[in-house]
Amino acid sequence: MPFDEQVHRTFDFVKAALAVAGCTLDDVVNCECWLTDPRDFVAFNAIYKTYFKGDPPVRSIFPMRFNFACKVEIKVTAYKPLKG
Repeated sequence: MPFDEQVHRTFDFVKAALAVAGCTLDDVVNCECWLTDPRDFVAFNAIYKTYFKGDPPVRSIFPMRFNFACKVEIKVTAYKPLKG
């Protein structure tokens, strides 16, 4: 699967996981990303910007050499205050 498709698919999984918790990408306060190929950074950054409106959350990007099944992995932390 091409890199850009993997990034979009990974964000789809992230959005689905957030929805289970009653959250959206708007609630994300931290994002950790791993790329197997650092040459994909520019493409990743362009795609990343399309998922966050306004100020994006704090982000860290790390090289990942041990994962051979995918080119990108994303972990987010969301914060949504309880109502009431």
